[in-house]
Amino acid sequence: MYSDAGSKTCLGLPGSRGNEELDAQYFADLGVDFLKYDNCYAPASDWIVDRYSAMRDALNRTGRPILFSMCNWGAGDPWKWAQKVITDGFKNLLQSAKAVFIAH
Repeated sequence: MYSDAGSKTCLGLPGSRGNEELDAQYFADLGVDFLKYDNCYAPASDWIVDRYSAMRDALNRTGRPILFSMCNWGAGDPWKWAQKVITDGFKNLLQSAKAVFIAH
């Protein structure tokens, strides 16, 4: 699946900005396993880490494991923050899995 952290995708189609929860659940309901997530048409006032974290958290809340591929062409120095976005998401996913395991 493909979407974007901005109001539009790089092709000008609707993006996920502000609709992360709805879009993430839709992707999960479709049985999506992989999401490539670009950063086109995102306002400069939005901190890129917040945009990626919003979708990461929304995907985690679906309960479906979806591989999340962040793409931003090196804007915003991803080598400084991307690992934390991924690591925090992995920690959230493990906590969710642990809660499900304990509940059952």
